[in-house]
Amino acid sequence: MKLSKIIILVTVFLLTSSCLKKPGIPQWNSTYSFPILHDTLRVWDMLGDTNHIVVGPDSLLMFNVSSDIDTIYPAEDMKISNIDTSIRAGFGRLVVRNITSNGIRISWGDFPLPDSILDTINNHINDSIRIFLPTILPDTVTDTTDTLTKFDWAGINYASITVHFENNFPVTISPYEIWLYSLNDFGDTSLVFHGRVDSIGPYDIIDTTLTIDSIYTTNNLRFIEYMGVPGGDSVYVSARNNFFVQVTLDSIVVDSARAFFQGFDVSDTFNINPTFEQGQIDTVVLDSGHIYLDIYNPLLIDLYVNMMSNNILSGRTPFDTTIHILPDNTTSFSLDLGGRSIVFGDSGLTFIVSTSIDPQWIEIRKYDSVEVNLSSDTVSVNYFSGVFDSVESDIPEIDTTLDIPDTLNIHLTHVYLTGNIVQTLNFAPEANLTATVINVNGDTVSQTYQLQLRRGSPNNPSITPINLDIGNLFWSVPQEVRISGNVLIDGRGSAYRDDWVTGHVEITVPFSVVFSPDTVISDTSIDSLEVDSTLIDRFQSGTLFIRLRNRIPLGFSAKFNMISNWGDTLTESFTIPPAPHDVNGFATGEKDTTIAFTLTHDEAVTFEAPEQTSWIEIYIPQTDTVSIRASDYIKLDVMGKVTARMGE
Repeated sequence: MKLSKIIILVTVFLLTSSCLKKPGIPQWNSTYSFPILHDTLRVWDMLGDTNHIVVGPDSLLMFNVSSDIDTIYPAEDMKISNIDTSIRAGFGRLVVRNITSNGIRISWGDFPLPDSILDTINNHINDSIRIFLPTILPDTVTDTTDTLTKFDWAGINYASITVHFENNFPVTISPYEIWLYSLNDFGDTSLVFHGRVDSIGPYDIIDTTLTIDSIYTTNNLRFIEYMGVPGGDSVYVSARNNFFVQVTLDSIVVDSARAFFQGFDVSDTFNINPTFEQGQIDTVVLDSGHIYLDIYNPLLIDLYVNMMSNNILSGRTPFDTTIHILPDNTTSFSLDLGGRSIVFGDSGLTFIVSTSIDPQWIEIRKYDSVEVNLSSDTVSVNYFSGVFDSVESDIPEIDTTLDIPDTLNIHLTHVYLTGNIVQTLNFAPEANLTATVINVNGDTVSQTYQLQLRRGSPNNPSITPINLDIGNLFWSVPQEVRISGNVLIDGRGSAYRDDWVTGHVEITVPFSVVFSPDTVISDTSIDSLEVDSTLIDRFQSGTLFIRLRNRIPLGFSAKFNMISNWGDTLTESFTIPPAPHDVNGFATGEKDTTIAFTLTHDEAVTFEAPEQTSWIEIYIPQTDTVSIRASDYIKLDVMGKVTARMGE
């Protein structure tokens, strides 16, 4: 019984053992995930390469044209016109010292009386006798000559002749006539004066003034006197009776003379009005230049001429110099104007020419004068005060060509030309700015705008802001923008020669765009994914994940591309949803989307190669106006996943 149980158990064990299989190799699924591409596409990638789009506040995209105005120097050519003139300081009224002749005394013996009467008078020298004087007709009473002192000759323009009479006769002298003759060195005579006094009473002492003009005389004079006695009742006479006459030339104004002059001072004022090419002068400070004086002395004596001008100043000191000129000679003098100032009066530039001649013998003519030839070279002005007369300086043209991509149609609204003009002129000049826009079709539109600039100074330049609405010029896509103009100085003020005007102009305005169809390609990723070929050989499944974070308020179609260096390709197309946006069309956040693509074995083979090149193409559609910010973007992340059955 016991043995039979053992046999049964052995039999069962043998039967059982013959039914068992040998144990096999274990099996499992292995999954490998790997990054393929990571990139961020920003708005800049869609706008293209342009240097006229900048980022403004709140990351707004701004259209920008900006340029500095080349510095101009409106007063750099300031200069005074050349001077070339002659001025004369004439001696004018020449007065010779009074000329008095020796007195002429006439007695009874000088009259044509009968010898009987003359004998009676002469025989009773100490007595007065009563006689009857007949009428004495005029006849030559005296014929004398007299040499005048301090006088050689004179061309007399005017003179007073004072005749002094002392009638010591008891009878009237009537008439009295006098003739003056001038005698020359050759004995020739010429009548220079004839005067008459109708009546001189008994015992009268009188002075009678006669006048002469336009005569020429030497200092040798011949006096011929005629006298008459009317006669009448008998009178008492004596040998002591006489008639005295003396002739004095006074107030002698000569055209020319050689005489002893009392001395005189001559001073004449002359006005010169040099022009200032830019306007009307009040005050200038001169940088360079000269005034040349050639002074002629016509006299036969040394002359000291004083030249003075209260207009020409060195500091606060007027120009004042005395120049010595030899007889009948010319002296040259040069006045350096560098650093001097000129203050112009109503009469322009005034010179006072004066000279003094001490009492002395001198030969002079009325028309003699100190002659000053005045000339200048180019007188450069460093500072000017007065009135500028429409002085215009061009602002060099600013010409900017824009490189806006053909795919963009930029919409600009509320366009302003801004900036400033800085200047040091102490004027309030006018600036004219002309903005010209040429669009992509070649159409040109322009407009000129006027600005009144603020006054400035070299130490405190003025800044005049520019804020001009030029929106009417930007109705289409601009291709070229030009800014030109001029600065017009007109009116009262002051300026230095190196005063300047400069500035900066700028067009900066937010814009929206209309996109035309185009393709934007992400950066290319070249990687070795290191996917083991065993995984591909035992491929069970594969997935391509594309994560899109879009912050652009615009949807796109796109394509993922991969090419291995073995020539295998992987292509997947997908759509990028637009970002959420506000009522103005601006994105308010990003749209996060993940798209998964199931891969076939043939597609997964692309991962097996040693190296792969991958990128994403994004297709920009035709759009209406789109509002975008510089901060808008599309972030791209691409991952791969492969699952393989392992262990068999």
